[in-house]
Amino acid sequence: ARNVYSVADPAFLMDPIKPEGIEDVLPLDDEVIGLNLSPLMAQYVTGGDLEEWSQIVAQIISGVAEATEMPVCLIPHVTSPHSDDYVFMQKAVSQIPGKNGNLTLTPPKYTAAETKWIISQMALFAGARTHSTIAALSSGVPTLSFAYSIKARGINRDLFDHESYLLSPDHLTANTVTQTVQSMLERSGEIRRELNEKIPLIQKKALYAGEKVKKIVE
Repeated sequence: ARNVYSVADPAFLMDPIKPEGIEDVLPLDDEVIGLNLSPLMAQYVTGGDLEEWSQIVAQIISGVAEATEMPVCLIPHVTSPHSDDYVFMQKAVSQIPGKNGNLTLTPPKYTAAETKWIISQMALFAGARTHSTIAALSSGVPTLSFAYSIKARGINRDLFDHESYLLSPDHLTANTVTQTVQSMLERSGEIRRELNEKIPLIQKKALYAGEKVKKIVE
């Protein structure tokens, strides 16, 4: 069609803002792994069983923390009354037996730009919410997408020409997440280089949307 243009999400252009007092919340001197897991994913992983999904998430969190021996920061991205990442991840953490002090759950008080800054500090990020993965990717952070929608597949194909940094709902176990995170950490430098090359092109595509609308309106 002649009236359809391929553009990118404007979130790729959002500037991060450092939250005040974040040093007291996060271990910023260490290499930290960021995780975002949402209650919405229960629909795709456990047929809507939130209890079972919460137990799987507890295993994913503790599995990643144990295998990498790195601090893990849980970052809520959507905290609306009908779908709240913070409440959900808080519940999952409470199900981890003998959890150590290496887990941080960031409070749901940050703006989108502040949340992006927190995500930008991660050594690696794995997320369910599309805009949490965009925040990570556009900050050059190696990113594993938990993909339940076509959006994550499209973004990964646009950026990498493959879907190796993506796990679909039927592969979401503590084991597969942990293994994928470890192999991505080993290739971290390479992934960061690739993102540094590709992100400016995607940001150009996001700006192109504005240019096109301006032309049409004129």
